[in-house]
Amino acid sequence: MDTIQTFFQYEPEEWKREIDVCFYGVFHLVRTFMPEMIERKQGKFVNIVGDSARTGDRNLILSAAARGGTISFLKSLAQEVGKYHIQCNTVALGLIGKDQPSIDSAIMTRIIKHYPLRRLGKIEDVTGMVLFLLSSRSDWMTGQSLPLTEDTVCLANCSIQFSGKKS
Repeated sequence: MDTIQTFFQYEPEEWKREIDVCFYGVFHLVRTFMPEMIERKQGKFVNIVGDSARTGDRNLILSAAARGGTISFLKSLAQEVGKYHIQCNTVALGLIGKDQPSIDSAIMTRIIKHYPLRRLGKIEDVTGMVLFLLSSRSDWMTGQSLPLTEDTVCLANCSIQFSGKKS
């Protein structure tokens, strides 16, 4: 998924695969895991998408649209399952890692120069946010779409360290 091409470069038969994986994949995961959470009357469902789901991207148009749909789906689902003490949240990632084979290295260099910290996200940045969402510190947070791009990485890590205990 995340084929880099504009909408008009896709053939209509390609739409289904992109939407099946990016959109219906989350539906299937919820259908698989949510019944047990409801039975236990507790749980946390964390969805991870690319930030294009929140912001749009002309070169990731189908996956951005499908994943944007999962954000709305989980916001609505959070309202439905909140009475069972279940939280549903989404993390929307910026570029993570050094190796982005689908992005030309010259373009990647220009992208990184526009980031205030002059780097891509690291796996540790992502795990910090996900661990926070899975911890008791996020028990009152549900139905949220949290951007984890360079500007919010410090916020996520600082909020975890602020209380002096680790989750």
